[in-house]
Amino acid sequence: MWIVLVEWRIRKGREDEFLDYWSTRSRVGNRAGLVAEFLSRAESSEAFPWIRWETNPSWTTYVNIGIWSTASAFQENFGRFIDDSQPPMDFEAERRRRVILESERWRMGAVALPSSDHPKVL
Repeated sequence: MWIVLVEWRIRKGREDEFLDYWSTRSRVGNRAGLVAEFLSRAESSEAFPWIRWETNPSWTTYVNIGIWSTASAFQENFGRFIDDSQPPMDFEAERRRRVILESERWRMGAVALPSSDHPKVL
C-alpha cells in the first residue's frame, strides 16, 4: 500500500473556497486503486501542546491523506497532472507540500472505514 500526504496551507478566510475546490473539482477519476482518502484540518498546538508541526497565524493547515493500492494508481489519477511550475492557487498561502510513502508495516483496528463519501464530496 502507498500513502500520499499533501499539506495544504490555506489563507485564513479562504477555507470554504478551498473545501469547495477539494470536494467538487479535485476528484479521483478512477477509484479502482484508491483505498481511501481523507482531507483533515490540523488542530491547534494551543489545544494539543504535543503537536510539532509548522503553523502560522496567516494560514489554516489541511492534510490530505490518500491511501492507494499502488504508486502507479496515484500517478495515473493525480501525479501525472502535478506541475510545480504553475503558481499556487489563490486560496493557498504557500505552495503545497507532498510526500509518497510505501507501507512497511501496519496495524488494523476494530473500527471499519466509512463506507461512503462525505455528503459534501461530489
